[in-house]
Amino acid sequence: MSSSIGDFYRRIIFESGGILNDDTLINGYSISQIKEDVMLQVNFTHISKQMPFKSVQLKQVLCNTVDANGNPLPHVYSEVSRAFSNVIPLKCAHLNPRSKVQHGYSTLHGGKYYDGKEFIKIESMEAHPYLTNNLVKTRIKSEDKQKLLQELKLSGIRECTLFPEMEYQAKDIREKYTNKFGV
Repeated sequence: MSSSIGDFYRRIIFESGGILNDDTLINGYSISQIKEDVMLQVNFTHISKQMPFKSVQLKQVLCNTVDANGNPLPHVYSEVSRAFSNVIPLKCAHLNPRSKVQHGYSTLHGGKYYDGKEFIKIESMEAHPYLTNNLVKTRIKSEDKQKLLQELKLSGIRECTLFPEMEYQAKDIREKYTNKFGV
């Protein structure tokens, strides 16, 4: 987690662990250029500069490839800045009872805000074509909430089945065996 814009750039330039190599372009500058040029480093990592996040491009080496004129094309750059904004569905490991009974699915959301201002655009789940068939957003009217909760309860889905911890089990037993007068 980056605490500032400068810290964000510092981490992707110096600590990306091989994911972004020295040929990667950040806002048009290669990571090797930024590492070698102190003024570029200051522009990216100094807190007061606030360098906007425009693009990240990965260099892809091409073998035996030529352009339209027959000239060798040794590499191309692919824009990957959207990866910083993506919503990614994850199937989590069943490391605890709650994730197991809930089937362990969640989402990881990209985007970034610093000092209340959007630094990296946050994409909505509906904007991603690969999620449209995997995630469904459902709006429930407030007046239908009790009816829906009753239908779920009749289907065997209650708070204690989604949250298997002791306090939810105890709450379910208490509600089941307490009459409407609290006795």
